[in-house]
Amino acid sequence: MVSDQPKSDLSTQRNLSCSAILREHLDIEAVRGRVDDALGLRLAYGYRLALNTLERFDLLDRPIKVGVEPARVPTLTEIMDRFSPERLSHLTDYQKPTIVIKPPHKTYQDYVQAFSIYHEHGVSNGPLITSFGLRDPWSGVDYCAYIVEAAGKMSHRNDSLISSLKDRVKYRKGARRQGECGMDRILYYLLSMQSITRGRMIDENHFTVLDAEPMVVNRYIPIGQCPKGQPSIDWVLPDTVNGARGRFRRVLRGSVG
Repeated sequence: MVSDQPKSDLSTQRNLSCSAILREHLDIEAVRGRVDDALGLRLAYGYRLALNTLERFDLLDRPIKVGVEPARVPTLTEIMDRFSPERLSHLTDYQKPTIVIKPPHKTYQDYVQAFSIYHEHGVSNGPLITSFGLRDPWSGVDYCAYIVEAAGKMSHRNDSLISSLKDRVKYRKGARRQGECGMDRILYYLLSMQSITRGRMIDENHFTVLDAEPMVVNRYIPIGQCPKGQPSIDWVLPDTVNGARGRFRRVLRGSVG
């Protein structure tokens, strides 16, 4: 639930700047000629959703010290320029692709805190995930853009549900095409936030395998799920009997602006 507390002048200016981008750049001209019109409309909407989500959860970049300007939010045109035509061609078989934007200068705790403040259900974390510490989230100096499969209920096309989860992860990593990467916990949190913003949750009955993250203590596979509307980072054993509930979301990574 969005906080009713007044924002600082700096936060207000940042939000106004973001809103101006929404008004000026939300059209398919930025994607026309790169993808077909239907996909272009989906990506344009995804861009707006991504910005609205960063605003809602107060994750837009802040000045890290006096006299240093915050990173500028990229326009949709600038984001599309980060994806080559070859990489964009991968999207033809993606399940409801959308744009996800990682903000700079954020720690893992920043995302947990954002959920706690702005979402009534908060967020849940499996103890082994936080205790053993996965790789650090994106903490560069610029916004980083991705195009992610965002279907609420992912199908298991090209995935063998009878294989062990560990073997399925190995297969998915080997099947990645140029520019593709796996799903990590920060991308999953951002995708969950976007689903909260649009009012339609992902993964209420299935879970997403975080195949960009390492196995925990060489045994447990990190997953993300949203039971009863509560985003959760958990872990499962590679041979879990619930492995058939697991799904993979493909991720297309753009170059850093």
